[in-house]
Amino acid sequence: MSRTKVVPVLLALGMVSLLISLGVALAGNNPGTVRITDTGDGLSNAANIMFEGAPALPPGTVYEGWFVNAPDGTPVSTGILVPDAEGNINQNFVQPGSKAGQNLLGTFNTFVITEESDSNPAQSDVKPYAHTIPAGALAHIRHVVYSQQGNPVYTSGFYSDQDLPKGIVVGLRDQTADALKHAGFSAGAVNISEAHAHACNVVNILEGPAGANYNAGCSYDGDGFGAFNYAADMQHAGLAASAAPDNAVIVQNAKEALDSTAQSKAWAEDARDNAILALGTDDFDAARLFIGNAVALLNRALNGMDADGDGTIGRTLGEGGAKQAHEASQDMGTFAFGGAAPAEEPKLPEAGDSSVPYVALMALVLGVLLLVGGSIVFRASRRHA
Repeated sequence: MSRTKVVPVLLALGMVSLLISLGVALAGNNPGTVRITDTGDGLSNAANIMFEGAPALPPGTVYEGWFVNAPDGTPVSTGILVPDAEGNINQNFVQPGSKAGQNLLGTFNTFVITEESDSNPAQSDVKPYAHTIPAGALAHIRHVVYSQQGNPVYTSGFYSDQDLPKGIVVGLRDQTADALKHAGFSAGAVNISEAHAHACNVVNILEGPAGANYNAGCSYDGDGFGAFNYAADMQHAGLAASAAPDNAVIVQNAKEALDSTAQSKAWAEDARDNAILALGTDDFDAARLFIGNAVALLNRALNGMDADGDGTIGRTLGEGGAKQAHEASQDMGTFAFGGAAPAEEPKLPEAGDSSVPYVALMALVLGVLLLVGGSIVFRASRRHA
């Protein structure tokens, strides 16, 4: 073969080898997450399953998702996971039937993706992707989003008849919303007496019975615990992060949950102060002005505020509210696998063949050698010419 023919062949082989090495390397780094969300009255009862670049499977084989390690040992299938043309998966899941409102983070600690025969409903032993939330962190995450001993019990939703204490951030969000509702009642009052009555309820809902401004003579005090006390108990988000300091998902979302809680509480405290000012005046117009301020502040305390005008509400100081604190708390319980999964002990099942990195490295070295060789031959041929 002439040198003029050898050069393009070597260069082509080099490029192919480099592309193969990059493709193999990327194939071993498929990030995926399972985020826990809400549906209606359901709290942390739904999941969004996302995966990027799932490798194609042989005919007759499918991917299937599973929540596992429930207290009763029963795994729950999230169904067949169907990748699009690029191998990306984006599916939502809610348990069917009577368990549709069950708190997934309160029930399971692991999510796996299996490779299944499409004719076999049982769980396969082939589990290329899996993630378990560290036990120490999960205990505190459950206190926040599921149930904390000593809290008032759920009175609506899936657990309303089970005498189960509500989660900390659940109470924070609910009681902030309750305070906003009564502030609205006060703002819509037709006389000073009615305005005072609901302003008093706002103070009680926020502070709870142990609050310095609590008034037992008011008609209502929410669930009787106090939004500010729930905010203080959000320290469990920080404890979750401390229990898993190397888990970036938990640490970052714990920070966002705590920042949003702190901002929500600051706005709610200002709202409480305005409600107290409304209670301190018999001038109906002045009272309505103060209570109007309380409504605006409690709306921020619940829903957050787009302070920087970028069209989004961040889970940060200055923007986050109780709803953002709740979302960040749920995201502490994200199941991450593939390329997105942090290293943990014990080591979880890895995706793909363990020889993949070595194949990629060898292909990369071969590609470089072929490109260098092609370049040398090309230069030599030009000198000879």
